[in-house]
Amino acid sequence: MASERLQFAGVLLLSGLLLAASFGLGGAPADDDPDPKELVRDAVESTDNKTIEGVRTEVFQRDDQFEMVTVSVTQQPPSYSRIEVIESIETDRQSDVTVVNGSTKWQYFQDEQRAVRVESDRALSDATQVFQGQTRELLDRYQANYVGRETVDDRSAHVVELTPPDDTAITLSLDVQAGATDYEFELEEASEERWYVAQETLWIDTETAYPIKQRIEWTDQEGNVVASNIRKYHELTVGADIDEEEAFEFKPPERVDVTGATLPETQTYPTVGAATDAVEFSFPEPAVPSGYELRRATVQTLDDDQGVLLTYTQESRTITIQASERSVRSEGDRVVETDVGEVDGTLLTIDGRTSLSWRCNGLYYRVSGLPDVDALAGITDSIGCSETAAGDAPPPDSQLPVSANP
Repeated sequence: MASERLQFAGVLLLSGLLLAASFGLGGAPADDDPDPKELVRDAVESTDNKTIEGVRTEVFQRDDQFEMVTVSVTQQPPSYSRIEVIESIETDRQSDVTVVNGSTKWQYFQDEQRAVRVESDRALSDATQVFQGQTRELLDRYQANYVGRETVDDRSAHVVELTPPDDTAITLSLDVQAGATDYEFELEEASEERWYVAQETLWIDTETAYPIKQRIEWTDQEGNVVASNIRKYHELTVGADIDEEEAFEFKPPERVDVTGATLPETQTYPTVGAATDAVEFSFPEPAVPSGYELRRATVQTLDDDQGVLLTYTQESRTITIQASERSVRSEGDRVVETDVGEVDGTLLTIDGRTSLSWRCNGLYYRVSGLPDVDALAGITDSIGCSETAAGDAPPPDSQLPVSANP
């Protein structure tokens, strides 16, 4: 992996809650201190349910690398958001404006005079909700400690530190640790480098329970600090009265080149077996972690190519599993690692989600949704691949389908 693009979402609302995890492992608070686990629970619920308007600044540092971006944010969970870049320093952002409006997503690139419109047959989660799933996967893995109170942008805030247990090293992909979709930071990574979240600190508004500031610090496998990221809200209104038509509608300027994404026809089935019976290839029922239940089994057809998409849920957590005659790689995919698991899969990240992808006897497979790479590999290994399987080499860009919400 010679080069990685580590994206920090304009809607990076919950990378701060990523691994917000301290629900079961935090030490007991002092009698007169609030329970840090309850504070994090309240913060998760606040980001789940409350609208916001404000300005957010992200600062990323690594060695002598300094990058910053400031965006205006309007969000109405779970499927409405608008992010506009106000100022950026040393960043290579993906889009100047990103709008998610139910089942429609717009991205506008001002310098290129280009807009991309994606339509889906279901509501698209904004990146906040994408990160909620990652957060809840790790709720029981990190310790929470109450630090005290501080003032952030004239707001009183509870300060909670999240730290991993001494005997546990949880490795995540770079994007899952730090962000998702709306602007990028260029990083040069050694092929075997892994980052660990060494500490995450949340400043949670005492009045609204909203996380108004967050700091993440990463270390390498030897414990050396390799990078940090600070996110802070300014001029924030929690519970804002938002004009949906004005905030979440996007009309491309005149003379802007507008492109769209073609999405497949879909048919939903009640069981995995019923879905696989409807396609012309065999597909075993995968082994998913305990507690996950099948929510839907969908057959997708595009230009005579068939695919099966399985969605499993546990509360608000989601795992998706794909098998298709068409490549399941997307234009925004970035390779984090290769030769993962028994299937020699490729570890990918896009929009804050971690995936394992591989190719076997003419079929393309993809498992997404779990930030734990070993857990992903467990699912892929249960699906398996024959000895004659070829590695999932990226197809040419012209063959890559655009995925609305991979």
